[in-house]
Amino acid sequence: MKRFVLFATLALALVAVTALADTRPQMVRGNFGVHTGGAVDMAKALGDTVYLIGNPQVADQGAIENGTFQDQFGAPNWNGWTHEDLTFSADTFWNVSTFQAINGNYSYWCGTDFDGNPGYGNDWNQVVLYTYTVANSGVANSVTWTATVHADSEPSYDFTYLEWNQGGVWNVLNTGGYDGNRTYNFNASFTYNPGDYVGAGLNQIQLRIRFTSDGAWSDEDGLWETNGAVQVDDISVTVGGVVVESENFEDQLAQNWPPDLLPGVGDYAQLFVNLQDEDPCRSNFTPQVAFIDDGVIVPGTGGSPGQTWRYGPGGYIVNNTGGPAGPDFYINNIIISPVLEWPAGAEACYFEWETFRHEELGAYGVWPGMFYQWHVRSVNTGNAADLEAATWVNRNFVQYGGPDYLITRETITDLLETGRTHMQASLRVIEYGYVWGWIGTDGTPAPYFDNVKVVAYPFEGPGIAGRPIDWFQDNFPASGVLDYANLGNNSVRLDCAQNIAQQDDNVNYPGDSCWFDISAVRANSVIVEYPEFHVRMRANPLFDSFRTLPANFTSTPNFFEDGWTLIEGFVYVTAASTTTRIPRPPSRTAGRWICRTRTSSTPATC
Repeated sequence: MKRFVLFATLALALVAVTALADTRPQMVRGNFGVHTGGAVDMAKALGDTVYLIGNPQVADQGAIENGTFQDQFGAPNWNGWTHEDLTFSADTFWNVSTFQAINGNYSYWCGTDFDGNPGYGNDWNQVVLYTYTVANSGVANSVTWTATVHADSEPSYDFTYLEWNQGGVWNVLNTGGYDGNRTYNFNASFTYNPGDYVGAGLNQIQLRIRFTSDGAWSDEDGLWETNGAVQVDDISVTVGGVVVESENFEDQLAQNWPPDLLPGVGDYAQLFVNLQDEDPCRSNFTPQVAFIDDGVIVPGTGGSPGQTWRYGPGGYIVNNTGGPAGPDFYINNIIISPVLEWPAGAEACYFEWETFRHEELGAYGVWPGMFYQWHVRSVNTGNAADLEAATWVNRNFVQYGGPDYLITRETITDLLETGRTHMQASLRVIEYGYVWGWIGTDGTPAPYFDNVKVVAYPFEGPGIAGRPIDWFQDNFPASGVLDYANLGNNSVRLDCAQNIAQQDDNVNYPGDSCWFDISAVRANSVIVEYPEFHVRMRANPLFDSFRTLPANFTSTPNFFEDGWTLIEGFVYVTAASTTTRIPRPPSRTAGRWICRTRTSSTPATC
């Protein structure tokens, strides 16, 4: 494969070129610009464009090709799409293990294996439960619970909680939860009064350990590397001054702390016809997918009636109170396309759909923060069944806005496996506002999804993609003021739009950064050379005497007609650096680079 380059045209000063990815999903109001492209010196390959879903030129599409959620007569039809409640898991990942044991030879570990590496996955809600029956539920009992807990999870997003059940309400004892990579000595005392006991006989004390992870940045997608979510050891429970439980797991059993499969928030995905909306310019009365809690699709909720926004069927809205799982949980409901077989002669792909969105993120405590998101996954094994174990990937955005209908097109070439043979696309609704402070219940019936397209087409690689928030932005002097007397004091930082200092691979990176995702897209292709990051800058000649250029950069005064200076050059992206790459499981590494460069005495890695 020929050498490829990344170009940037700047109007200020070159300070640094680094890559940075925010672990928090970014909020975006509608479409956002992810720029994509391939090698700049190659002609487009010849071949056909193939609609895997949603060919507008074919009226009698088959079930897989139809992305309109209706049959040939206009009646609602899932056409091979499936749906799932991601808050429910039938699998437990708690096990007594010697791996990373805290004390002795064994600890209770919440984790699994990803491509030969230990870790935890996205959207986990893993619980173990301890139950003790008291002799007399008519009297109060003091309880003391101690344990050693070693957490190893993405800071600020994935947590381990220790909780007690008070009259049917679970209370968190380690306020804020345990996260990061550290050991905690847990010690909590509380009192069960008459009326607080639970269980069928209302005579039980219940304690639980719960680990939760959000929808991205874990060992499953390779964006946050750990040794599993948590290890727990040396548990002691005292009731009324008597030790009733002492567990160090050295007998390799955890019979008093069995896994507890919690109910999920619910799978509310349904096909509706004649949905009402608040878009003043258009409506859609054909079948659409929505996630409205009408009290029937998920039994036992009683429905979620709208408060301000009652235009949904029956006046109902999307559930924002946790459904059967309770108010401490949040909807995460996905629809998944049929398996799509990759066509010969195509390398690139885009994913398009229509959304009616209505999440204004208004007043805190009122709006629930109901976002929507897209994902794709692919395999290159030739076996469609392998998709079940493949990781969903996206741009790490959650979207909101409206009320309006919006058509979104995402180029996903760089997100697909090299030489892919099968793929799937998905859309989901996720209540994520609690991360930013929107925890209200005055929600809406949105989002609705319709008119999905997945299109494959010829493309010369490699695939290059970058989000504008990860690129350089205009900036002001680092001092915060313009110094007219001392021009050399007017240095300008070159920051990415999301200029945040944050931990990535256990290394703190500054915000003077730039990020591109580069992947080989054609079957049997590889990226054989490191990329170069090229910069071309129109520079103010007033500062020529103060500007110091890095290696491989040149300055040409009076290059432009108005006398401004041309600064141009490039930064090698090589393997000789202390900067670490984002870890990815080996099976997902081939052909894909997360490319960084940064200003230092040593180049950065790719």
